[in-house]
Amino acid sequence: MVWQMVSILTGGLALLVLLQEREKKRLKEEIGRLKKQLAQQKSHTQGALRRFRIAEDWLRLYDRGGTILEQCRKRKIQKIILYGATEPALHLIAACQKGEIPIAAIVDKRMSGDEWLYDGIPFVSAQALTELNLQDTTIVVTAASASAEIVSELKGRGVERVISIQELLHTP
Repeated sequence: MVWQMVSILTGGLALLVLLQEREKKRLKEEIGRLKKQLAQQKSHTQGALRRFRIAEDWLRLYDRGGTILEQCRKRKIQKIILYGATEPALHLIAACQKGEIPIAAIVDKRMSGDEWLYDGIPFVSAQALTELNLQDTTIVVTAASASAEIVSELKGRGVERVISIQELLHTP
């Protein structure tokens, strides 16, 4: 009888340990899922903050009596390829069409190919970018989330004239 009680207690303890291990594993998985979700929310918030700062910089430029076209002329920009189909890119397209600075293409990882056009401007892939004639062309990176990395990567691929929209807005 004592052995039966010891056996029952041992079995009960083993079951308890097994349940604790399962619960531990479930909690670890839940913590991992929550960390991933938090990282995504943080990334989204940081992207929204960068986009807000671009809009704020653009408004400050106008408040000082400047325009994005003047900024382009100061940088001797004759033709533009936009890197990123973003809200600032749309505003830059509108301004350039008024100021007669041609937009040759828009690079965006989500859209490329012959079927994609915006107001007559073709979308191209990042890979096809270096196949284009880049003479007298400046690539303006309007993607807010990784502009520094994109500028660095393009310069590393031999693209000479590349600037972020933030840098363009801050041209003295």
